[in-house]
Amino acid sequence: MSTWAIIPMKSLHLGKSRLAGTLAGPERSALSLNMFFNVLNAVAPVFGAQRTVIVSKDTKILRLARSLRLHALRERRQGLNEALRQASEHAKCRGATATLILFGDLPQVSTEEIHKMIRTARGRPAIIAAPDRAGTGTNALFVSPPSAIEFRFGFNSLRKHRTEALLRKRSWNIFCSAGLAFDVDRPEDVGLLGADQARSDARASQAVA
Repeated sequence: MSTWAIIPMKSLHLGKSRLAGTLAGPERSALSLNMFFNVLNAVAPVFGAQRTVIVSKDTKILRLARSLRLHALRERRQGLNEALRQASEHAKCRGATATLILFGDLPQVSTEEIHKMIRTARGRPAIIAAPDRAGTGTNALFVSPPSAIEFRFGFNSLRKHRTEALLRKRSWNIFCSAGLAFDVDRPEDVGLLGADQARSDARASQAVA
């Protein structure tokens, strides 16, 4: 099985808008970039640059991805789910038999969690979802083969992905892990990160300046 990672990224200046009351614009950009680097560090030992796809509208993010020799795709389609379809098609055309979609705002995800999630499939076609802490969203989604289901990211995506899998008669599994469940979307999440991590290294935003 050839599994590829797909990481969608919003434009840095648009990301984490719900944290506006907690962090200033440059701080939100720096936080987004720091979390993106953390996800890249977690996926690199599993997929390498050759099997990692970054899809974004942000020129700076794409430039960074290219500098790291990752597959950098400019979003051509409207909306997250269509962008993910674009990235999945890109991976499939280059030999992917499975994809692992995960978001760039997972500051605690680890390489071991990613390995374990993939191993859950046991090399067989399957849909495996890693839920968020609320148990309603999907923070990571393993899809084998890559076109097995339609993506339903958005409100109540976990339930919608399960429905898609069952409708298409695909094996469905839930993979729970603390690192994949913890994303940063609300002001209280910043508190859980710790002030130093959330506000530190404003230089990160300069890395793609």
